[in-house]
Amino acid sequence: MSYQKLPGERRSTGPFANFRAFLAREIEPSFDRSGSMELPNDAIFKANSRMHNGLDANIKISKTGGLWRPVRPLQPGSVRTCALTLVATALGSGLLALPYAFSRVGVMLGVLALFVAGCFGSLSLNIIIVASRYTEATSYASLLALATGSKAAGVVLDGCLAIYGCAVLLALLIFEGDFVPAVLCYFPFLPNLDRTTCILIVAAAAWPLVLPSQVSALRYVAAFSPFAILAVAAHVMVHLPHYYEENSKTPQPVEELSVAEALQAASIFVFSVMCHMNAVPVAHMLDRPSVERIVKVTVYSTVVLWSLYLGVGIGGFLSFRSAVQGDFLLNYPTDSLSTLCCRIMMMIVCYVGIPMNSSPCSEALRKLIRSAVEGQAVADLEPSPFFHAFLASTILAGATVGAICFTNVAVVISLVGGSLTTLQMFWLPLIVYWKVLYPTHNKIFGIIVMTFMAIAGTAGFASVIVTVVG
Repeated sequence: MSYQKLPGERRSTGPFANFRAFLAREIEPSFDRSGSMELPNDAIFKANSRMHNGLDANIKISKTGGLWRPVRPLQPGSVRTCALTLVATALGSGLLALPYAFSRVGVMLGVLALFVAGCFGSLSLNIIIVASRYTEATSYASLLALATGSKAAGVVLDGCLAIYGCAVLLALLIFEGDFVPAVLCYFPFLPNLDRTTCILIVAAAAWPLVLPSQVSALRYVAAFSPFAILAVAAHVMVHLPHYYEENSKTPQPVEELSVAEALQAASIFVFSVMCHMNAVPVAHMLDRPSVERIVKVTVYSTVVLWSLYLGVGIGGFLSFRSAVQGDFLLNYPTDSLSTLCCRIMMMIVCYVGIPMNSSPCSEALRKLIRSAVEGQAVADLEPSPFFHAFLASTILAGATVGAICFTNVAVVISLVGGSLTTLQMFWLPLIVYWKVLYPTHNKIFGIIVMTFMAIAGTAGFASVIVTVVG
């Protein structure tokens, strides 16, 4: 059964309309293909798919659209709200490593790599959202358990979340070690502290915030992050002509492209579009979750990320060429007021990000420890506040030591992007697709999807190997 427009709903003519229509047509489950095969949560899966992709005359559709739609108030469960949720999830400090990634491969290959990463990321998002919404899986872990038929899948995901959270905390503290000394240098009446001291001060200031298991109050401050990222993007574009002209007078060394650098850059691009841990909540947030609307959400979020990342990545690279650093804000002078504002904003974003990322990391580690002790996956037991505080303190201490020892944040982001992000974006969605959606799809399309996901996943793991060996 192909998706039918609801009464009053407009035919989509927006950006990438033909591509979205093709993707929706191919991704929509067709149970004629699966025959008598028993699918995960079979009855619920079929009922939800048919209900959300068929006609329902009781659903009211707003006819207001066209040019006014982008400026209309956001409604809960709308396509725009869900797309912006995914965008906000992906935006973060990893944006600051994009110019470095472009410096490794050049503009043309960088644009191509970012485009491919976005396409593959959008495809895997569609897999997770369609599968979770139609099977009524309430979390990524429960979706994996449903697809594999084993609760051990949840343990694997908890392990990924624990290591991923530790790596994110490490990157955030490295960034703080870049920002705080540069901010202090701007004010002559403040002491000039070295990088290690600044990291220790930030970690000590963040320690009380990581102790509670709930950090919901910080979500209001975390909403500041997209505005800080937009300010950085505007700063890059405004100062691009000046720095491009200044650095164009300096001869640039000609470097041959190496496989290791290309894979490292690709891992940074993959990390930058990662928003898959929020895919299942978005799936259950979306109203009228037809496949077409799900595809709209993923494509729109990817296009927004492309637009922002291309501006910052290319702009930062062209401003400083081969001299660009892993945190490209370090290339700007410390006496610039606009750069100071960007550093202060990103310093706040990274500081708030420490407790925001520490809480789920500690929770995932707690589940892993309980599973190891009791020999089974444990998800619903009430956590001890003291045990959570101990785990959070231990994680923060380890990340602090790592941030003092490592200075190149781009390498850290590359390793995370090639391993944990690759696992969550490609390998785990591949398992979900194979077990849940592939039986309902055109076999050629399904084989192509699984082949592309496997290639992307293999390339990500290969980047980790060559980075570590190199």
